[in-house]
Amino acid sequence: MKRIHELTIKDDCTSLYNARHMGFILDTEIYRSQRYNYEFSIVFIDLDHFKQVNDTHGHLVGSRLLAEIGEALKTNCRLIDFAFRYGGDEFVLLLPQTSKENAINVARRLHKFDSGNDLAESGGLKHPADAQPGTGRVSADSKSKEGLLHLATRPCTW
Repeated sequence: MKRIHELTIKDDCTSLYNARHMGFILDTEIYRSQRYNYEFSIVFIDLDHFKQVNDTHGHLVGSRLLAEIGEALKTNCRLIDFAFRYGGDEFVLLLPQTSKENAINVARRLHKFDSGNDLAESGGLKHPADAQPGTGRVSADSKSKEGLLHLATRPCTW
């Protein structure tokens, strides 16, 4: 029964939580942040040139790259953070009790990690899949998950 539940909330390729589960977790975090008066942030990550990786090297190599990115996100998260695969080449990090400024620092760190450590290289790829992060935060920025995701999908300005 536990395995069946896990299959419904996890993405097969990356082992991150899926977009459906993200909706549930976002609702929960919005409720908690309003009830206990703390903010949380999300970081939206969109990979550049991922279609080119798939077109040039095939979907199996692209899937391997996504799995590596998923592992890198999990490795660089705190125990209380959540990492989700939002769509094909889009990822979301939910950072409880994290200010927008600290979320921007996380986004910067992930961008530097990605830029300095071409994840594509390990797959023998010539096209780096650069991450373009954006951030949003609950409280002053938005009170709804739709508004928060809309804010987070905008590119981050450093």
